[in-house]
Amino acid sequence: MTKRILVVDDSSTMRELASMTLEVLGDYDIEEASDGVEAQKMLEEQVYDLVLTDLDMPHRGGDELIAWMKSDERTQAIPIIVLTAGVDKIRQEIAKKYPVEGWLDKPFKPNQLSKIVEKVLE
Repeated sequence: MTKRILVVDDSSTMRELASMTLEVLGDYDIEEASDGVEAQKMLEEQVYDLVLTDLDMPHRGGDELIAWMKSDERTQAIPIIVLTAGVDKIRQEIAKKYPVEGWLDKPFKPNQLSKIVEKVLE
């Protein structure tokens, strides 16, 4: 069965790298959002099996997206992997309030992303 993954990052390069890495892995339907506002709209309209999100984004950061997802009945069970670089302590504290399935530092190596995604979606 095809798993649906939403990749959320304001960097088109990072979205493309994550998407290409996942496409090579196998049977995944990957969609992309450029910030938390766009991601929320997509999550309200579609069902996803996994969300990969950056934290530091304009308009609505990943920490706000995670808080919304964990408070909404429709999205609270979706696994989340945080992809982030240089996050300050305050954002880490906010994100750690909510259960996420993994953290991956950017820039990440494709095999690191592959391993964590496969583990979460087993």
